[in-house]
Amino acid sequence: MASRRRNAGLDAAQGEFIFFLDADDTVEPDFFPRAVAAMRRESADYCRIAHDETIPLTGQRFHFPIKMDCRLEGADDIREKLLPRFFGYSFAQVRDWYRGEPLWAKREMAGVWAGCYRSAVIRREGVRFDETIEIFEDAMFLSEYLLACRRTTMIDEPLYHYRRSAAGAMLSKLAGLSFFENKLRLLAKREELDVKSGGRLTPFYAATCVFSLLDILRAAFRVKGGFFKGISAFRRYGQDPVVKAALRHFPLSWRRVGIAAGVLLCRCIF
Repeated sequence: MASRRRNAGLDAAQGEFIFFLDADDTVEPDFFPRAVAAMRRESADYCRIAHDETIPLTGQRFHFPIKMDCRLEGADDIREKLLPRFFGYSFAQVRDWYRGEPLWAKREMAGVWAGCYRSAVIRREGVRFDETIEIFEDAMFLSEYLLACRRTTMIDEPLYHYRRSAAGAMLSKLAGLSFFENKLRLLAKREELDVKSGGRLTPFYAATCVFSLLDILRAAFRVKGGFFKGISAFRRYGQDPVVKAALRHFPLSWRRVGIAAGVLLCRCIF
């Protein structure tokens, strides 16, 4: 598992800065020195680095610029402005979605490879990858790390070249029985980080709770042999107090009739 290997790397690392590179990706020759220089120049704890993605089968390349100014100072600014880009969906984003803005418009790629980290911060805060999470573990690591940051910076040039893996690898995780447990583990991790922040992160993932509950219900009917496990996960997820509160306050719109119907059904159940 990638998380276990990354944790082993963190335990063995002795340098001042940490980078995470996937084996099939490449970087520009000046990727490391420029990131380190930016971290030292700005006395930053985190440097966000733009990337591009290549589709191996077609050779198509897409540039992914950074969507916001990541040069932030102070824990409050980082928590309020940068961390929500990775942590989940808020009700405000849902309302913007109803008005025509893509749901992912204010999200950033959560891959940990798109950044530079200080090993001292990782050691001091005990930040680790949750080895029980198979999908979106990067987002949880990055969110936990950002909670410990005091200053962040950025390089808005595609110095990292991400090679998009075959869709089948990710789809197999999304379609397998582990999907249900992964959803429950993600909820537990978000709640753990919310508590760590003093309960200030709930608005950043309230809508995600509702979307995930609906995803679990749909998957129960689609995953081969997963009906009973899916329904069990659906009941466990929906009975969580944070999820119940999110269900009650989730905004509804006639523009998304399917979502509205699903939310109303879940409100009746829970």
